[in-house]
Amino acid sequence: MPKLTKAERDRQEQEAREARIRAALHWTDRAAGPDVLPPSCSDSSGQMSTGYTFNAYTNRVDVACSSSIGHAIGRTDKTDSQRPLSLYSTRLLALKAQRGWQRLIGRLRERVIPLESERVRDMTSQRLYAILRKAGIGRAIYYPATGWDSGVHVDRADLRVAYFPTQRETREDMRRKMTAIVAALQAAGVRGTVSEDGLTFRVEE
Repeated sequence: MPKLTKAERDRQEQEAREARIRAALHWTDRAAGPDVLPPSCSDSSGQMSTGYTFNAYTNRVDVACSSSIGHAIGRTDKTDSQRPLSLYSTRLLALKAQRGWQRLIGRLRERVIPLESERVRDMTSQRLYAILRKAGIGRAIYYPATGWDSGVHVDRADLRVAYFPTQRETREDMRRKMTAIVAALQAAGVRGTVSEDGLTFRVEE
C-alpha cells in the first residue's frame, strides 16, 4: 500500500471527523458546493467566470463574477473585490445551497448551542445582558461552524464580560467598545474590575 502524504492524511482525518460529527448530530449532508471555479491564476487573458452566489447573513442570491484574483457580487461585467470566488452555475443551485446552509445553522442552534437557561449561569448574567442590550450593545453568539460573531459575551463560569470584535476591528477598537460596556454596567450599579489590558470586566457577585 503506498504511503499517504501528510496532506492526504489530514484530509482523511478531516473527513472522518466531519462524519463523526454528522452522525452524532444526525445532520444530513449539505447541498453540493459551487460548480463554477474561478479562472486559473495562470490565465493572463483577463477571463472571468460568471454565475450565482448567496449571502448567508442577508439570505440573498445574487449574480456574481470572478477573475483569478478578484470577484464581484451583483454584477458580471467587472470585479470590485479582492479574492477569487467559486460560483453556482444556476440560481436554483445557489438557492439549494442557501437553504442547506440555513438548515445547518438551524440544527447548530438546536443541538449544539445551549439554550439560554443553560448558557447563562444565573440571573446576574441575564441582568448584565439586559443592561447592555438597553445600552444598544448586542450580544455575541457562538456558531460552531463559524466561531463567534461580534458582540458582548458574559462568561458564565466567572461572570467575566468581554467584547468579541468583527474581523476589521483593531485592539484599540475593542478597548473603546469595552469602555462603553463598562460605563453602561457601572451606570446601572454593577460593580467590578477591569483587566490590566482593558479587554475584560470581572463582575463582583
